[in-house]
Amino acid sequence: ALVVSNCSFTWNDAFSGHGAGGGAAGSGAFVGISGNGGAGGRAGGAALYCLASATLVNSTFYENYARGGDSAAGGQQSNSSGTRGAAGGDAAGAGLWCGGICNVTNSTFSANSVVGGDGGDGGNGPLLGGDGGRGGYGMGGGACNAGTLRLVHCTLVGGNSLGGVGGEAGSGPFPGTRGADAPARG
Repeated sequence: ALVVSNCSFTWNDAFSGHGAGGGAAGSGAFVGISGNGGAGGRAGGAALYCLASATLVNSTFYENYARGGDSAAGGQQSNSSGTRGAAGGDAAGAGLWCGGICNVTNSTFSANSVVGGDGGDGGNGPLLGGDGGRGGYGMGGGACNAGTLRLVHCTLVGGNSLGGVGGEAGSGPFPGTRGADAPARG
């Protein structure tokens, strides 16, 4: 078990990787199709990422930042339709990401921010364009709970969560639709 007492976690960043572009179409007697781009990664717990049990007492989490990765554009299917762009990477809990049992007492979470990654654009197609991917979720600027989180006499102030922007529609005679912007969650 992790025990933290009288500590400050300040100006820590967690940046996730961006999705790489898909491969180019091959050439020759049988022309290939372009590959799908990769999905952006998830980011969280810039100051403290806890999967097991933890006890935090009299500690400060200040101006920590987590940013999900942007996704690359979709490719093309064998039926000549563009593929959907991948969703942007989620970002959660810049100050604290709790996946186990975390007990936090007399602590302050101030000005921590998360931003979800942008969705990948839909792939272009000679007939149908692919849909854009949704933006990544931004969840819990100060703290995000995926387990059990107990806060006693704590202050959470000035945190910010922002969802990523949806990817653009792929082009074609019948274009895809733009991906949804992700809402912020807490």
